[in-house]
Amino acid sequence: MTCVIAYKDKDKVYVGADSLSSSQQTMERIPRRDRKVFRLRDRDDVLIGFCGSYRMGQLLQSQPGLLQYTEVQINEESEETVEEVKEVEDLDYDAMIDVFVPNVVELFKAADFAVNSEVGLLGGNFFVATKDRFFYVLGDFSVADIDAEYFAIGCGGPYAIGALDVLKDNHKMSVPKKIEKALKVARNNAMGIDAPYLILNTLDNEEIKITKWYNI
Repeated sequence: MTCVIAYKDKDKVYVGADSLSSSQQTMERIPRRDRKVFRLRDRDDVLIGFCGSYRMGQLLQSQPGLLQYTEVQINEESEETVEEVKEVEDLDYDAMIDVFVPNVVELFKAADFAVNSEVGLLGGNFFVATKDRFFYVLGDFSVADIDAEYFAIGCGGPYAIGALDVLKDNHKMSVPKKIEKALKVARNNAMGIDAPYLILNTLDNEEIKITKWYNI
């Protein structure tokens, strides 16, 4: 029960989320310090914003090397194979498919998180934002290269998108303020969303934290 928003703003992407853990079954509301939006452990320029299982978020946050891959080369003289570990520099759609997602699948399988189903292996839903673009990884590990200025996921996602549709043409309002207002609209209309709200971006280490909830 979550709302996570990704919003492109010129040369960067903002990702904002609420901080409440809740359960439809038990009706519990658990305020948590661990975040639904964070940077990769070894890459400050890549943000993750997740909804659903906190276990998934913890795995993604704690695991280094999710953008690393092994390149095999053959020495022409000795004909020996040499393996070299490299890292994706610019995370694009191909690198998401070829490197990032396979590494995440292996991470989830090793942690006994991914679930086998009739339609294949299932994980969870989360944003991956880098530089001036963002991707949406769905539960079946498919990757959506979002062709929109903004998008939102979680139970509050549709409400947040509706709010942003109204706010997008307000050029006097900053993108973080639009995200803040959209999160509050989601909070007003969907269960399991609440402050504090945290907003990060892919360009610098700025963190915007809104600790109090109030009407729009």
